[in-house]
Amino acid sequence: MTEPLHVHRWPAAPNATARPQIAANLLLVHGLGEHAGRYGRFAAHINAHGIGVIAPDLMGHGRSPGARGDAPGLASMVDRLEPSWAELDTTRPRLLMAHSFGGLLAVQLALRHPHAVSALLLSSPFFDFGTPPKAWQRFMARILLRVAPGLGVPTGLDSSALAREPQVAIDYHADPLVHDRMSARMFAEAELTHTLIPALAARLPMPVLIWHGDADQLTGFAGSQRFAGRLTNPKSAFIGVAGGYHELLNDRGHEALEQRVLDWLAGVV
Repeated sequence: MTEPLHVHRWPAAPNATARPQIAANLLLVHGLGEHAGRYGRFAAHINAHGIGVIAPDLMGHGRSPGARGDAPGLASMVDRLEPSWAELDTTRPRLLMAHSFGGLLAVQLALRHPHAVSALLLSSPFFDFGTPPKAWQRFMARILLRVAPGLGVPTGLDSSALAREPQVAIDYHADPLVHDRMSARMFAEAELTHTLIPALAARLPMPVLIWHGDADQLTGFAGSQRFAGRLTNPKSAFIGVAGGYHELLNDRGHEALEQRVLDWLAGVV
């Protein structure tokens, strides 16, 4: 039997009085190398607005089982999210949110449940590289794909690119559940999915909100713009943050961004 993922649960406040008031439940999918526990502050904030949060640590991440930074494929990672999606209360709108690499998974999960996802929220999604891999890195990835496809190798992530607030990088390095690994097969599948993303965007029927900083060095701002341009639901929106880095919800000005997200949700669910 497959060992289940470790799941974080932050229920909505029972007597939430914040405005806007939104009665909904949200499945949150974190990014590569991190874990869902890093979203506790954000979850508490939206809990006060009536939104309950369920957030699994992806396989190979956080407290979940699996080799660090590896999976048989992106589809298998989406499969492992299904129990958490099924756990969401169906009597309320069900929201799906993802950050960075998690965006590749959330889009595919949303396409599996196109009429059950009330809204899709994407934070700095990994639809393109912020800084393209060098030729030698691509060459090594091709070699590893043939000889050791599941071997997790360092991504070389620059933690100073996470946020303009220095404490974010300090906390990131101090977190024992964070890792910097990605296998060749995951890299290859991510690159392939990048080529499919524009077509996938056009197939999403639900409202989609994307936010991305134009100074993000880790995932491509232009990729999010292209994706947003293919969305068909008229309530979809794109928030471009001037000078923003990768983790906008952890950075300076996150309060204003969170308010914009909540205002948008109040208008679509």
